[in-house]
Amino acid sequence: MRAARSAALRLLYLAIAGTIVLPLVLFAYASWVDYRAAQQTADERIERSLEVVHEHASKVFEAVDLAFLQVAQLFRDIPDERIRADEQAFHLQLKAISDTAPEIHSIVLFDRDGRPLVSGLLYPVLRELSAADRDYFRAQIERDAGAHVGEILISRDPRLAADPFFTVSRRRSTPEGAFAGVVRIGVPPAEFERFYGQIGRVPGSQFSMLREDGRFLARYPPPADRSLRLDESSAFQRTISASRLGGVYISLSPVDGIERRIATRKLGNRPVYLNAGIETRVIRREWLSVMLGRLAFGLPATAIMAVSLALALARTRKLHDEADRREIAEAALRQAQRMEAIGQLTGGVAHDFNNLLTIVSGGVQRLLRRKRDAEDARYLDMIAGAAKRAENLTRQLLSFSRRQALAPQVIDLSRRIPQFRDLLNPSLRGDIELVIEVPRTPCPVKVDPAEFELAILNIAVNARDAMPSGGRLSIRVRPVTLAHGPEDLSGAFAEIAMTDTGRGIPAEALPRVFDPFFTTKEVGKGTGLGLSQVYGFAKQSGGAGTPGRGATVVLYLPLSGEPPSAEVRDKELHLAEHAGGTVLLVEDNEEVAAVCRSYLDQLGFAVEHAATAKQALAVLENDKPIELMFSDILMPGEMNGVELAREARRLRPKIPVVLTTGYSTSADAALREGFVVLRKPYDLESLRKMLFAAFGGTQAAAAAMH
Repeated sequence: MRAARSAALRLLYLAIAGTIVLPLVLFAYASWVDYRAAQQTADERIERSLEVVHEHASKVFEAVDLAFLQVAQLFRDIPDERIRADEQAFHLQLKAISDTAPEIHSIVLFDRDGRPLVSGLLYPVLRELSAADRDYFRAQIERDAGAHVGEILISRDPRLAADPFFTVSRRRSTPEGAFAGVVRIGVPPAEFERFYGQIGRVPGSQFSMLREDGRFLARYPPPADRSLRLDESSAFQRTISASRLGGVYISLSPVDGIERRIATRKLGNRPVYLNAGIETRVIRREWLSVMLGRLAFGLPATAIMAVSLALALARTRKLHDEADRREIAEAALRQAQRMEAIGQLTGGVAHDFNNLLTIVSGGVQRLLRRKRDAEDARYLDMIAGAAKRAENLTRQLLSFSRRQALAPQVIDLSRRIPQFRDLLNPSLRGDIELVIEVPRTPCPVKVDPAEFELAILNIAVNARDAMPSGGRLSIRVRPVTLAHGPEDLSGAFAEIAMTDTGRGIPAEALPRVFDPFFTTKEVGKGTGLGLSQVYGFAKQSGGAGTPGRGATVVLYLPLSGEPPSAEVRDKELHLAEHAGGTVLLVEDNEEVAAVCRSYLDQLGFAVEHAATAKQALAVLENDKPIELMFSDILMPGEMNGVELAREARRLRPKIPVVLTTGYSTSADAALREGFVVLRKPYDLESLRKMLFAAFGGTQAAAAAMH
């Protein structure tokens, strides 16, 4: 009996102990999980803030670098004596440079002795002042220190308020490399601190910018002592010693004595670091507020244990779901940025090649018209063929980068797609069956017909190469309404699905099929530009392209409410009646201008050449008869070709205008305003057709007015 009672007592003690210990263990575990979660949330908040301040600082220093470049160009090969003599004029030019960037406080040039030559802030400079003892000056004497970031200073000029600024300096050198002085740009920390204050709304936030030697350049909240510097034993110095890129550390601030959790990151290749932090007591306070809530509900052991576990599980699941969503969003953003960067690069390269190809093609055509022996003619034909292939490559590059100058028209896919059979059959082998399905009702879309044909042809060629043993290529067109389509498309679209029976696209290659120069074909059997042209065409036409599962590529093009464009025949236009007139040619590239002048001569026109928009306006403002203006879009100076065309339309409302470009984001705007746009590179025949279109459009407009 005693044994039974003892056993019962032991069970009771165990139950009591379990009732006390188990909730404590669970509470301790929940406390640890929540503290880690609070730290993780704080780290994410700090990292987001650090990303913002890093981006802001990058833009400020980029503006400073641009100002240095402008100053270097302004004072190139100008001796100090002339700078002193023309100080006022140079002062105004420096002021104009600094006014373009509100973050720049002042720009000052010093001679080799540290005496000021000219300032963009004040005129005249006080030549008795000297910067020979300043750190930004001393750093550049013995060697070129690049863009040296100096310490916080106060101007010695009594005319200025005692506002602090830090310096960025560059060395001035003679042609022989000897020290000739310094260019110094002052940047007020108040601009950074004002920005930090705008984003530092979360209690306990702190932001700073430091040199790698620990000297503060800017800080929020602002310090009372601007000369503070973190010593070698500080957590900041230990962190950047372990990793030059930065890291995360906890430190007791020497400025205000507050402990903070801080993330630091290096600003590119500059000796500058950006810090973002939050007070550890704020993190603990947020954690304790959670734990106090748990404790209030944790006293009734059985019920609270279940609630605590459910809350912990829900919190963890919420954190995991948020992390998953963030990773998906970040991956999509990285992909979009990568595609845009590749597009910018390829578009820029193609622009330069188009000007070169215009010159090459024009020269070859001129030589071909002369009598040559068979050997010379063969080589000229080879050059002309190579130039044509290069033109196709640059056309595909521009299509991907969405910088192609398009000439959109409304076409009915129900009628146009069946006509592609004659286009596609020569590119497909005899063992490949072509099946085309289109709706019976009209399916109008507004696209550039030539780019659309090229996109369809590129997909067909890829399908052909995927079916070495033959098969079937199907093209199906149908109208669809998208709610959440590819790349968030919504609305009424025409779906063009091209399906082959080949080996399909490998799963690992699907994310990269639209990348330029990426190909799964053997060396020499593909440029990697086919599907990238399809991608660029779809994006520039307001739609999207997606690779399907297996071997299906789908194009989505927005349906148009406009009627299909009427075809214009050359025979309906009369160029001959304008021959003998004068064409105003506006082209800054002399070699391209020479080629164009040759074409216009052959078409029977006299040519008035202007290298800039300013020269062209001078011609338009006098009474000289001009039949047509032919202008490049991208030109040096304050006015581009589209703006010049608008001014020409104002000065001479009846003058036809043809614009040309090899790469321009302004081409779409020109087309919307009714101007004729000719793509580079162009030949005599394409120029002739564009002149037909321009003169024909003018006649139609005149007829409509009368």
